[in-house]
Amino acid sequence: MVVDPVVLSSPDKRLDALAVEAVASWRYEPARINGKRIPVFWTITITFQVPEPFAPMASPTPSR
Repeated sequence: MVVDPVVLSSPDKRLDALAVEAVASWRYEPARINGKRIPVFWTITITFQVPEPFAPMASPTPSR
């Protein structure tokens, strides 16, 4: 069970809710020690590919 997913950084705040929704829907086998469930904390990188009309999220590359 995923509990309280948090976005640590984001290139575009419009993607935050989608990332949280995706991670919250994932299901895992709980980690165990001596057969007892234990909490585990993960940092997961999610990379979105978005269509061109939506693309200007990154800063433009400075010209030389």
